[in-house]
Amino acid sequence: MDPAHAYDTASGAVIMNAYETLVWYERERTDKLKPMLATEVPTQANGGISPDGLTYTFNIRQNVKFHDGSTLTADDVVFSIKRLVVMNLADGPAWMYTEILNESGIQKIDQYTVQFTLTESAPRFLSIMAYNAAAILSQNWVASRGCGAPIEGVPCENIERDAMGTGPYKFVKWVPDQYVLMEYHPDYWGGWSIAERKAQGYPDGFIKTVYMKKNNDKDSRILELLAGDADFAYVPIADRDKIDGKDGIRIMEGQPTFSMGFIGFNHDIQNWDQTAPSSDFFADINVRKAFCYAFPYQQFITDELDDHALKPKGPVPAGMLGYNEYGPEYDFDLEQAEYYFKEADVWDTGFTLTVYYNSGNTARENGLLMLENNIESLNAKFDLVVQGLEWPDYLDKFIQSEMPLFFLGWAPDYADPHDYVQPFLHSSGHFPYYLSYQNDELDQLIMDAARETDDATRILLYADIIDLEHEEAIYIWTHQGITFHVERDWVDGWYSNPMYGGTYYYSLSKG
Repeated sequence: MDPAHAYDTASGAVIMNAYETLVWYERERTDKLKPMLATEVPTQANGGISPDGLTYTFNIRQNVKFHDGSTLTADDVVFSIKRLVVMNLADGPAWMYTEILNESGIQKIDQYTVQFTLTESAPRFLSIMAYNAAAILSQNWVASRGCGAPIEGVPCENIERDAMGTGPYKFVKWVPDQYVLMEYHPDYWGGWSIAERKAQGYPDGFIKTVYMKKNNDKDSRILELLAGDADFAYVPIADRDKIDGKDGIRIMEGQPTFSMGFIGFNHDIQNWDQTAPSSDFFADINVRKAFCYAFPYQQFITDELDDHALKPKGPVPAGMLGYNEYGPEYDFDLEQAEYYFKEADVWDTGFTLTVYYNSGNTARENGLLMLENNIESLNAKFDLVVQGLEWPDYLDKFIQSEMPLFFLGWAPDYADPHDYVQPFLHSSGHFPYYLSYQNDELDQLIMDAARETDDATRILLYADIIDLEHEEAIYIWTHQGITFHVERDWVDGWYSNPMYGGTYYYSLSKG
């Protein structure tokens, strides 16, 4: 649960309640931040951001108490962010900070003022500072655990299973694979009175004890929810009929998440032993376009996701800066698929291709089976074989670039389109490495958009990026998730924010 190391939703659910960042999201909104441990969100208008967009100044909230009773100062802020950048753990979230910030750029101005100087203009910086990794720890507490002098690449094991921040809830206990227990922090700066909570838009009353139970059995979870033994629980959309209309159950749905499903095409399949097709089968843009037209987008969303998803229009999700509802998209069109297969010169030769899904993921399995059926219906010489692999084997095959295509999902670290176009499309990004794909024009557009401080100009740049990605047919964008939250009707105050890694318990009360 160390913010500098944790990179999973389970840890994030604890961190977002036990710790706090300088700024955070304004309730449901991802395009507006509010001050948390800072007294205001830096802007150029209030002098918090320099005219060149490189320097950010934060005034730190005074009289904020850590869970151990000590008081927050600028020293804790500087220590926490420097620690994150210095440790720079390979399997952690520090990369998004070290791209634009180094240790020397983090400075204490006075007891309650901190300044960050970036290595390049990056309007995403404030969104990054709202992510869990930028949570503020007590310097003295970390030092008492033997980790006061952070070392590059070395995690602090003594705080991996503990938490002590300024957040509304104090960490009490974690029993692995069973539960996490948290209690409210009486001295929380945000307050617990009706007036203080109402001023923040939260209901009367509050939750004193939070018990997060792990239960991998969905049927058992549903039974606990129906019996009133759980206040809310994760219910798969496919099991909606088991809870819909039941007494005491409330369903909250319809808000887009920022999670995206996609299929990526490998342009240079490794350890390939087939001649039809060759290992560079998907390097042919006509093949990629044919596959894009052969995927039954709406059928997949209806049959596999119970119409509980949106059809994406490129790599930037609906609800985020840069999304274009009128942007280009591929629709299911077998005539177009046939045209591009003929353009690719595979119509007469045919091909046999084995494609994989991670076993147990029936939506991905059935999506590939739909693709198989559509492609094979065009030509008797086309043979698509759909095969399941256990997740470790699937991941290994992906890492070795041995899969012709891969069906995966993505959720963002911060609410900025750079966290989509960079990992999906930039040659130094995560997925292009495994696709063996590089496009210099895309690379330049992505970096121009990342550095641009004017939102209107950024939107135009992202439109160009989306147009070029569509023309290149780099991915099949299968779906964007929609919120499906199930709770008892005595719970009040829950709301959806696609950037939350869990539930923010401070917003809740029970009737």
